Amino acid sequence: MENHLHIPDFFCYTKNIKLKGDSNNMKFIRTFKTLIISVCSAALLLTGCSSAQNTTAATTNKETSAEEAFDELTRDIFTDYAGSDSLTLNYTLKDPSAYGIELENATWGDVPLTEEDFAEEKAQTQACLDRLNKISGLTGERAVTYDVVKYYLEADLESYDYIYQTSNLAPLLGFQSQLPTTMAEYHFDDVGDVEDYLTLLNSLGDYIESLLAFENQKADAGYGMCKSALEAAIEDCQSFIESPETNLLIEVFPEKLENLNLSDDEENAYIEKNHEAVINSVIPAYQSIIDGLTAQIDTAPEKGNISSYENGQDYYKYLLKSSVGTDKTPEELIELTEGKLNSAIFFLALTMNAHPDIFDEVDNAEYSLTDPTEIIEHFKSTFTAEQMPEAPEVDYTLKNVHESLSERLSPAMYFIPRIDDIANNQIYLNLRDSVGNELMPTMAHEGYPGHMYQITYYYNTNPDPIRTVYECSGYVEGWASYVESLSYDYCGFEEDVADFYRTFNAEMALNLYCRADLGIHYEGWDVAQTGEFIRQYLTFDDATIQELYDNILYNPTNYMIYGIGMDEILEMRDTMEDHLDKDFDIKDFHKQLLDLGPAPFPILRKYMPDADIVPESAEEKAA
Repeated sequence: MENHLHIPDFFCYTKNIKLKGDSNNMKFIRTFKTLIISVCSAALLLTGCSSAQNTTAATTNKETSAEEAFDELTRDIFTDYAGSDSLTLNYTLKDPSAYGIELENATWGDVPLTEEDFAEEKAQTQACLDRLNKISGLTGERAVTYDVVKYYLEADLESYDYIYQTSNLAPLLGFQSQLPTTMAEYHFDDVGDVEDYLTLLNSLGDYIESLLAFENQKADAGYGMCKSALEAAIEDCQSFIESPETNLLIEVFPEKLENLNLSDDEENAYIEKNHEAVINSVIPAYQSIIDGLTAQIDTAPEKGNISSYENGQDYYKYLLKSSVGTDKTPEELIELTEGKLNSAIFFLALTMNAHPDIFDEVDNAEYSLTDPTEIIEHFKSTFTAEQMPEAPEVDYTLKNVHESLSERLSPAMYFIPRIDDIANNQIYLNLRDSVGNELMPTMAHEGYPGHMYQITYYYNTNPDPIRTVYECSGYVEGWASYVESLSYDYCGFEEDVADFYRTFNAEMALNLYCRADLGIHYEGWDVAQTGEFIRQYLTFDDATIQELYDNILYNPTNYMIYGIGMDEILEMRDTMEDHLDKDFDIKDFHKQLLDLGPAPFPILRKYMPDADIVPESAEEKAA
């Protein structure tokens, strides 16, 4: 049940506060330098095997039956998901008929609103889990997929304990924020797709009405969005509709028709229909969101921390499991992130002690490339070739985020290709943010060897389609953050500068945000407490503290999928390196991780035994 609507998957490059090499942004580093100096003296005193192949032949009728039953189950789950609504189907498959899927009419899908709706959905999930639990004896890739499906079916069942704690209209990552770019990239393979697209636009108002009805039910149950989140979501909508005639969905539409071989008259007719749909349906639908959320403001709670709601801490633990894919408790994650932060401070202090001019070096450092295409090709021929398994070539298109969305969207986004059209890749760049010195690590994150490489590599292994439904955000964003941290070695820096950037931007910044997420949502920190903690490490002004606080408040565990995802991968790498010692090979580690594909971290460790942490015995702990 997790979400009451489907938004096609794409991966955003989170809005982090990062080191920048351009001189206009170095006051941030200089204030950090002051902090490092103040703690320097004290700090110095503290001194698996690869994914298995499919079974080639059944040894017994029982094994064959188990495999067939499992394949039938995963096929049923996949087709139900892909065929649930037109938007999901368009983003999942280029040729739905090859999978036996056909929607009679274009639809946004249904929003469950009644107890009967919820009970019916839960019963369907339980039925799938019951079918799964009757299957045993699977091997190879099916065994991995079995564990992934079981993990998420059980998580899905648990989600019914938190029906009203989901946020479909949250700022930044909510429906209203993501829909413009999602519809702008709606695939037009034939005129039928154009007709479906127009039907969706014209019926958006009814779907929004259902979403607002759910938001009102949430509020009545005591789980409404807090006042500031409502105001930010309203601002999202206002920004999108403030210039109707230059709206994104009007401006990009003609270009989307170019490959359909339409006559001029046909093309102009569709352009006019789209214009009417945007003006008469989309913009009024967004206005209805504004009106609906505005009506909640006077009675909205002031606090929006998850822990401030009933069963909030339990829900947060659920998000760690279902979204991040970690089996670590909040308490363990607090210890982990604080340990990472202290290690980063210690390293930076040591670095400054050994290289007193390190801040000047960082201040004057320049990335070797600024053109996004050149950066991708550079990382392909160097970083990826040296450390990653070979992957098939893919086509990609780089696009700029529309001006109307630039202030609200992330610096970059990678759109996942359809599983039967994996060569077609799109990366959106928000040039308002992704300029100059930030662009190289951004392209490592979104392109090679980040999202585009990882996704297309795994899709080319021909996985069960169900694995594209149950993707683990912690794995996917963790991988992208992990390779981004490694990319500094390929950006034209001296080694000490690369290490400084990596420690600050990855190890320190991400773990700082993750610790703040735990503080805000699990421990109930307000903005003052968050600022007090942050300023132990960085000298942020009040406005920056407030922006960071709001980003975390409105999108719980969003930073966790980046930071904890990366920490989990680093933990597996370090463990494997300890186990294998001189036999450790970084390329083999990456291949094992990539071959297994997106999965929760307990499952990854199970199938990568050399990367699994063996619990200490009581005697070892005592020692």
